[in-house]
Formats: sequence, C-alpha cells, structure tokens
Amino acid sequence: MTAADLDAVIRLAASIPEAPRWPRSAWESYLAETDSSRRVFVAESGSELTGFVAGQIIIGDICELESIAVSTSHRRSGVATGLLAVLIAWARQHGLSRIQLEVRSANGSATNFYQNVGFLHDGLRPRYYRDPEDDALLMTLPLAPPPQP
Repeated sequence: MTAADLDAVIRLAASIPEAPRWPRSAWESYLAETDSSRRVFVAESGSELTGFVAGQIIIGDICELESIAVSTSHRRSGVATGLLAVLIAWARQHGLSRIQLEVRSANGSATNFYQNVGFLHDGLRPRYYRDPEDDALLMTLPLAPPPQP
C-alpha cells in the first residue's frame, strides 16, 4: 500500500461488514513504518482497488494476518488467494514459520477459505468480538520452507 491507496483501502474496509473498523491513524501507521515488520498489500484491477491484506511480524517467527478483504464484486475470483500468496511470500522472506489469525466464528465463508488454503484450527477466544458478540476462532498456517531451485 502506498499513500495513494490509503483512501481506497479505508473506503473498501468501511464497505465490508467483516472488515476492521480501524481509525485512519491505524491505516496511516502502516505507511509510517520504517522497518519491515508491518505491511498492507493491495490488489487492483485497472484503477480499482479490489482487495487488501494486512499483516505484521509478531513474537518470534510468527506473522499475524490482521485483515484480508475483497470487494463484493471481486469475490470468488482469486483475489484473496493472490493476496494471501503475497503475504506468505513476504513472511517467508522474513524467515517466519507460520501465519496466525483470528476470525469470527460466525464468518463461515472466511473460515472455509482459510481451511481450504491450509489453515488449521488451534484455539478459541470465547466472546472475543462485540457488536455483535461472537467467539474468535484461532487458526494457523504452517509455512514450509520455499522450494529450492
């Protein structure tokens, strides 16, 4: 994500009920990072922003997938899979061994997507979310080392 993408990312997040309701300052903090521990990657079709994925390096060798969102008109077209592939490549570039996330238990389409790409259930945070109240499913994607040429 660049500064030129910021407004479109915020608009997309606001248009998707499952996306985070972060304040503008939270999104701006990704642009202000001077190291490489946090990134937002975007997908575009022509001049239209079609999706984004936000991740950060946390304790040790773990990448946290903080958010992934795809515009309604581009769902089920491979955008989320492509964004996840970029995040995986970034995580591997930094020597990380896994990607972790939490997702609302009621978000069946997201949970199915994560399972289909290899994420495993590894925990539950009861009543973690508010408005509406929901449990958080914890999921992890182990990262195999990239293939050697």
